[in-house]
Amino acid sequence: MNLEKVLWKNDFNSFAFLIDKKKVEERAWVSDQTLIIENVEPTTDIIEKLQNHLSEKEEEIQDDYEMKKFLKSCGLEGAEISWAEDFPEIEEKLAFDCYEQKFFLLTDAEPIKVYEWWDGSNRETLVLDENTSETELVITESFVDLDEWDGRNHVTGGIGEHERIYKVLEIDGQDVSDKDVFLLNEWSQWQGSHETGEIMDLDEVRQHLKDIGRDVEKYMFEIGKLSGE
Repeated sequence: MNLEKVLWKNDFNSFAFLIDKKKVEERAWVSDQTLIIENVEPTTDIIEKLQNHLSEKEEEIQDDYEMKKFLKSCGLEGAEISWAEDFPEIEEKLAFDCYEQKFFLLTDAEPIKVYEWWDGSNRETLVLDENTSETELVITESFVDLDEWDGRNHVTGGIGEHERIYKVLEIDGQDVSDKDVFLLNEWSQWQGSHETGEIMDLDEVRQHLKDIGRDVEKYMFEIGKLSGE
C-alpha cells in the first residue's frame, strides 16, 4: 500500500512540512470580521432581501449585537450570531463581512487549503497561501531507516532526531516510479517539531549518507530495493 503525502514549503522557511494528504482540509477564506448567522434560512433570496434592507437603512453593522438588532427589524428573530473562526468549514450558512458590509453564503467564499496539527501544547494552523508551494507525492509505504545506535538511542544526529528514506512513485500526478527519486523524511521527538521532507535524486542521497557518517554502500543497497510493489 502506497502513501499519499504533500510537501508545503513556505518562502520564509528553509524546510518543507511533510503532511498526510488526507489531513489537509478545504476551508472558507473569510475576513477576521465575519459574522456567522444561524437559524436564518441561507438562500440567495434572503441575502438579496437583507442586502437591500441594509442599503435602505443607510447604516453599518459592526458586531453581533447590531446584527441581531438589524435582523429583528427585518422580521427575523431568534437568529444566533457568532464571530467566524479564522477558516470556517465550507457549509450552507449565512455570513456577513463587516468590512465589506455584505451578506454571503460560506459555500460561495473563496476556498483555501488548511492543515491543523497539535505541537504538544498548542494547536497550530498552516495555510496554503500565496507564500506557500505545494508538492503532491505518492511514496512507498516501506522505507529505509537511517537511525543507528549511539550507545543509548537509535538516532540520526542529536537525541530524539530521526531520518528515513522513501521511494517516490508520483510527483504532482506524474509517474516517476521508473526514476531514481527519493524522499528524505526527517522527524523529531522534541515537542513543537513537525515532520519535514526533501526530494532527492540518487547522487543527493549518496552525498547525504556521507554527510551523516553512514556506510554508503550498505544503505544504498537497501534503498535500491525500495519499490511500490
